[in-house]
Amino acid sequence: MATRPRVAVPSEATASTPRYINRELSTLDFIERVLALAADPSVPLLERVKFIAIVAGSLDELFGVRVAGLQAQAATHR
Repeated sequence: MATRPRVAVPSEATASTPRYINRELSTLDFIERVLALAADPSVPLLERVKFIAIVAGSLDELFGVRVAGLQAQAATHR
């Protein structure tokens, strides 16, 4: 069985890292990791297509729901 490349993930939070997780940035990090798997030629083609579908759905949710929510928040704080 072929091994998949490991995606680098920070092992520890540094002192300069905020103690909260930004939801939108976390989603973008997730999308980036899944897109890296989709671009990996050692992954079977059908799995790569599935990863692309996951990325498309995640981007749709990000821009359709979360960015719209951020725009609404920005409008109320003006």
